Amino acid sequence: MKKIVVLLLIALMAVLGASQATAFNVEIVPQGNIDLTGQTTFMVDVLFNADTGGNTFGNWQFSLFYDTSELIWNSSNTVYGAMPSPLLTGLFPGPTETTLGHITNFNAGKFPPTAVDANVTGSLLLATVAFDVASGINSAYDGLLDVRFDTTSTSAGGFTIDSTAYFMDPTHPSGNIMPVAANSLDVAVVPEPISSTLFLIGGATLGFRRFVRRKK
Repeated sequence: MKKIVVLLLIALMAVLGASQATAFNVEIVPQGNIDLTGQTTFMVDVLFNADTGGNTFGNWQFSLFYDTSELIWNSSNTVYGAMPSPLLTGLFPGPTETTLGHITNFNAGKFPPTAVDANVTGSLLLATVAFDVASGINSAYDGLLDVRFDTTSTSAGGFTIDSTAYFMDPTHPSGNIMPVAANSLDVAVVPEPISSTLFLIGGATLGFRRFVRRKK
């Protein structure tokens, strides 16, 4: 009986601990709903995390939403890649905020557009985004992600990875990126707290054991 209970717990914990991301992903660091009490500035990095064996990586573009009740966009710095000509720089002027809380046109690329960097490994810093913290903020725990990816349309962003074009998929909620091809490109997100889940599992297990004892 004890072996069955232990195996049940192991199986449940394995499911809870399963990663949401596939082999490679794009993520915002730090991520989630951050406590900004006492802070005047807040910065996030956007990273491409390569597969274990490495990936080729080329052009990229994404857009961000941020929580305007807590943050004010200050500046952005594209770290990886650059537009290869004045013409493209004019067509893609860089990050802009035409709608409050929505920063678009994070992009960089190579020329020709099919050019890639071979065997990118580890984490590749794409951009850094700086915010001012709104005055009077006592806590940032309002249930909203402070900074998140825009997945409202396929034009919101895209990546060239392993010679495959990956785009934002509007059928998925903000915080996920899906490709036009077979393998999914996930955006790493903060996992939901599991304390309540573990409490339920523990209670269910205890109740199951009591039921077995009564049967005996």
